[in-house]
Amino acid sequence: MKNLIIAFSLISIFYQVIYAQSDTFLSNPPGKWTFPNNITYDYNNTLPNEFINAIDAAAQTWNNSQVGIQFAQQTNSGNQFKYADCGSGPDGFILAITTSTVSSGTVWLANTTITSNTNVTWNTGMEDAIFPSNDLESNILHELGHWLNLADNNTNTNAVMYKILSPGITKRDLTYYDTQPVYNLYLATGICNTCLPYPTHLTASIVGQNIILNWINPTYTNDCYELQVYKNGNFLGNVPSLTSTSYTDVNGVSTLPANYYISVLGNGTGKSSTINISVSPSIIGLNSTWKGVIYSNNNVTINSSVLLTVEPGTNIYFDSGKSLVVNGTLIADGGSNLNPITFNFISPNSTLNNGIVFSNGSSGIINYC
Repeated sequence: MKNLIIAFSLISIFYQVIYAQSDTFLSNPPGKWTFPNNITYDYNNTLPNEFINAIDAAAQTWNNSQVGIQFAQQTNSGNQFKYADCGSGPDGFILAITTSTVSSGTVWLANTTITSNTNVTWNTGMEDAIFPSNDLESNILHELGHWLNLADNNTNTNAVMYKILSPGITKRDLTYYDTQPVYNLYLATGICNTCLPYPTHLTASIVGQNIILNWINPTYTNDCYELQVYKNGNFLGNVPSLTSTSYTDVNGVSTLPANYYISVLGNGTGKSSTINISVSPSIIGLNSTWKGVIYSNNNVTINSSVLLTVEPGTNIYFDSGKSLVVNGTLIADGGSNLNPITFNFISPNSTLNNGIVFSNGSSGIINYC
């Protein structure tokens, strides 16, 4: 016999329907995966191709959270992402439905399905920016929390699992309040004494040849005593104090591409999510997507008949005098002024008009940039 656990998410409010007996988990006792370091998923044939990047990115965010969870795409997995009519609830269209089964008398989860609603306007990077849409990656990140049996968070507004996610809002970084319950469930017994609060909303910008990291600090526990910066998995330097919210990697551009995270030391460790800075090739010859932080020290050309999509919130930095030349199609739609796209060009003199250059026969959309 199988019991069914269901979680709905609405345009303006998330809520769980069955087994919401605790503030943390959907079922009591909380359901668990037998092998949390290898939870597979696959894409149902109803799923649009443009959804795949958002699903994989959300899965990777959970994989990077150091709570004992690893999602992996596997053909013909019993766990599926689908795209179908989910109907509506008392507060509007249901964004998505997550369903899992758990064997009667056990805590072992199986056969999970996340269904995104066809009635919802999703932000996958190519939407009309006139009306705010619902960020798909943020929603999938939330639904994967339900997949892990997390209930909605009713108090911490920055949490991915917070009960409200309005159109135009992006939440792609897990917080302490999202990961701590999962850590407790899989990696700790009782209350976790070794998983510390960690910085959230890690961002990176490029100023000259320097990389500037910024973040938001949580309320650290008394035993936390130091923040450290890591680059490409290697120790880079100490942050001056626990109240600091920025760090400069001097001449960091010279060693790009790179990924960064902030580590917290105390009676245990904590780690922020990772931010990646990618380097663009000079020629874009295949349909591509830019997201996160992109750097180029050359002119970048989009070939004819090639589509470059820039996701909301992406920051692109070009070296002095360099341009983005569009011979194909450029879609750069920030979706709203809450998560705009930023193109950063440097003109070395008043006579060089570098920037985005559309050639004859090219096309594009630039909104909220």
